[in-house]
Amino acid sequence: LIFNLRQPLLQEPKVREAIASGINRQELMDVLENGEGVLMDGPFHPDSWAYAPGAPSVSYDPSRTQELLRQAGFRETKNGMEKKGETFVLNLLVDPKNEQLVRIAKLIPQQLQEVGIGVKFHFFHSYEEFKQNTYQQNEMHAYLMNLSMGPEPDAVSRYWSTYEKINVSRYSRPEVDVLFKKARSSSSREARALVYRQIQQLIAADKPAVFL
Repeated sequence: LIFNLRQPLLQEPKVREAIASGINRQELMDVLENGEGVLMDGPFHPDSWAYAPGAPSVSYDPSRTQELLRQAGFRETKNGMEKKGETFVLNLLVDPKNEQLVRIAKLIPQQLQEVGIGVKFHFFHSYEEFKQNTYQQNEMHAYLMNLSMGPEPDAVSRYWSTYEKINVSRYSRPEVDVLFKKARSSSSREARALVYRQIQQLIAADKPAVFL
């Protein structure tokens, strides 16, 4: 679940963490995948040699969600969490042709509704529509996407490097950009792994996405 960091609402770290705390990833895996799978806490798959345990993670904690939203200026109303007269509703972009993502998209609103966050689906039916909703317009709050992760860890840099076109979140942290370049120039797997662990720590801490 990738956040659109151009949205002022999601530029607040507490709001991103609140959303993450309101999503029960274990339930998603149990209900939708019969408990088979691995929960992720960052940009690298746990089976990758670039992955290291100990990255900052967010546990399912509805009370924590509501506390963070209150700290961010929201208040509880009969219609959900509200700020400056506007109810908290996430506009979520989903590919209707991806059955797995559609199934996830149907369960996430049920979970978030319990903590006062509404979700409104938006579907795209062509690459042109996707491009309009992600690159040309700024109406979506988040994108539910499968990120391709091959055996080469540098593949994830296209999603989290500042100037990559496929970086739909518009996540930007110069330190991460520098570390990706450093990893490419390192001569050994051991040296690269140490750099990727730093990248994992930084991205997981910034929470530009809820890694499912």
